[in-house]
Amino acid sequence: VVRCHLSRRQQYLYEEYMGRTTTRSALSGGNFMGMMNILMQLRKVCNHPDLFEPRLIVTPLSLKAPLVVTVPACSAAAMHP
Repeated sequence: VVRCHLSRRQQYLYEEYMGRTTTRSALSGGNFMGMMNILMQLRKVCNHPDLFEPRLIVTPLSLKAPLVVTVPACSAAAMHP
């Protein structure tokens, strides 16, 4: 087992999930299956946060014009015999 601190995003997801009304009611209800489901969701927050809440990929690369690639004729011919 490798122990490490949660990232800011994981902390946010963890606290947001624990603050939900459905999570609180499942914990106070004492239902074993409900509590196991909560534990599995919290495990997912820790191990795979992108599965819990997908995040858009933002890239700093911005192309103002279309990207044009020139390939030599001999390379193009070799790729399509």
